[in-house]
Amino acid sequence: MRAKKKKIIFSLLALLAVVSIGIVYAYFTGSANKNNQFSIGGNEVEIIEEFEPGDETKPGDVFTKKPSVMNTGSVPCYVRAFAEFNDNAVAQCASVDWNNTAWTVKQEDGFYYYKTVLQPGEVTEPLFTQVAISSDADPELVKKFDIIVYAESVQSEGFSNYEEAFYSLIPSE
Repeated sequence: MRAKKKKIIFSLLALLAVVSIGIVYAYFTGSANKNNQFSIGGNEVEIIEEFEPGDETKPGDVFTKKPSVMNTGSVPCYVRAFAEFNDNAVAQCASVDWNNTAWTVKQEDGFYYYKTVLQPGEVTEPLFTQVAISSDADPELVKKFDIIVYAESVQSEGFSNYEEAFYSLIPSE
């Protein structure tokens, strides 16, 4: 009788252990599914400009050049632009009327940052509107030159300003 009681107790303990293991296993391995729907927005910009050059640039000339950036994508974005003369000697004898109201001054990375979010279809204010060549510039030097303008954008979603949007892309060391 005593042996039968031991077998029953042992069987109950074994059954309890198996059930406990199952419960603990279920607790630690539980899962749930959730279907997320999302769509991909296009983040694209295009440089547009009004440009009225003469046939040849001469000392003392002032000409219109109004580079702006248009958001041709489907999502709001932050924009930055790079603008530089292709010849440093020409840059020394020219002045540009930078728009430091809507854009930042040139930053250490060489870019000018548009201060507000650009909505789809919107165009930035011009980065600058005219270029003036010094009247004492070398005529041969300023005859032909280029001003290179390049723009980049970052989707604005998830960022509170242009600095956070662009500088968060730089890997930390």
